[in-house]
Amino acid sequence: MFIPFFERDYLEKTKMEARQEGRIEGMQEGRQEMAKNLLADGVPPEIIAKSSGLSVEQVRSLVH
Repeated sequence: MFIPFFERDYLEKTKMEARQEGRIEGMQEGRQEMAKNLLADGVPPEIIAKSSGLSVEQVRSLVH
């Protein structure tokens, strides 16, 4: 099946962007999971925020 060059280029770019978005989401989920575990171990939210790149508010929202 013939796919014009501009369409192949667009499809490849779209796939790359989707992969990048997936990686970013995965990293964010990993940070949140780490923060939850540290909270459960009694680590203060301010320390977790400093180490994880999450804001203090984001860390505190994970307590629920």
